[in-house]
Amino acid sequence: MGSKLRQNLSNLYYQRRNTLTASPDRITALVENGADVAIWERILESSCPQKRFDVHPYQHGMNKTESKPLIIATISDRGGPGYIGCVDCDLDRFLEEQKYPSGLFFPAHFLFHTYGYSIESLLCFPATLRHIYTSATSIQTSFDFEKFFLLLSKTIFPLFLADLYLRSAGSNRVFNVDSWAYVFPGSKVIRQSLAGKQGTDIIAAVQSGVDKYLKQLRSAPSYHTGECAEFSQRFQDSFPYVTTDNCVSFIYGHALFNFVTALLEELRDIDIADERQAIYADNQMAPHVKNQRIEELQNLQLDIPTLLKSNFEFMDGDCLLYQMIKQDLQKL
Repeated sequence: MGSKLRQNLSNLYYQRRNTLTASPDRITALVENGADVAIWERILESSCPQKRFDVHPYQHGMNKTESKPLIIATISDRGGPGYIGCVDCDLDRFLEEQKYPSGLFFPAHFLFHTYGYSIESLLCFPATLRHIYTSATSIQTSFDFEKFFLLLSKTIFPLFLADLYLRSAGSNRVFNVDSWAYVFPGSKVIRQSLAGKQGTDIIAAVQSGVDKYLKQLRSAPSYHTGECAEFSQRFQDSFPYVTTDNCVSFIYGHALFNFVTALLEELRDIDIADERQAIYADNQMAPHVKNQRIEELQNLQLDIPTLLKSNFEFMDGDCLLYQMIKQDLQKL
């Protein structure tokens, strides 16, 4: 028997606890860190409203990257219907056959996952961003987030597939997930594009980054065009829910979150400047009233990253990722 309480926790432990407390519908869920508690609590309760969930972070010291392997080991060894794990998918679902031949996620083990790369993929679900923007700014926007992210997905899809192909082949030269920050343009390009500056376009900037890294991947000794094409066909047959229209949800989530934040913030700055200009141009408004209106507008602004981190609207819309998570949990 382990010397620490955590080492002794198991599905049997929680079954006995539930019997003693007369709580047969109580389930303990391990998540990777404290930032994941709120979203998994909502997902679990929304998927299975008849159950009660105790959601606990499995943070291991200061190194967050250790949490997922620890949850995998714990749930694989001691998990069950009363003791489950909920983790980011990362790329593990697509590489499950290579990395975990006996299976990793439910139903192989009581380990559930985001299907998209991470929780950020759910928080940045394109169909929810218009409402998030209005909540953060009190300004309605005509920016078409769904159309924009459809174009974005089509642009990055070849890079996404080429990287997965090399990973599946065990290549040492793959796409570093941190490099997504360089595929997406920075705030300056976003600002200039939204302002309509000639020769500046967000999608074109992304295309340039994709082309740069695709060239590097295709120069790898283990890259073969024919094999990559065959892999792409097998991949799309195995994972039909990943398409050229939505693959942005399956790339590195932190980079996606930062890009969405920058996009919303730059859009807000432009809209506020336009609102301010319209107020100052109103000849029927007294100067002191203009100052009051501008101050009120500034006071209405909310922190966009904070709002995004609590953007659970994907559970109310047509979010395929959430529907798949929900289906797995309901089978439990």
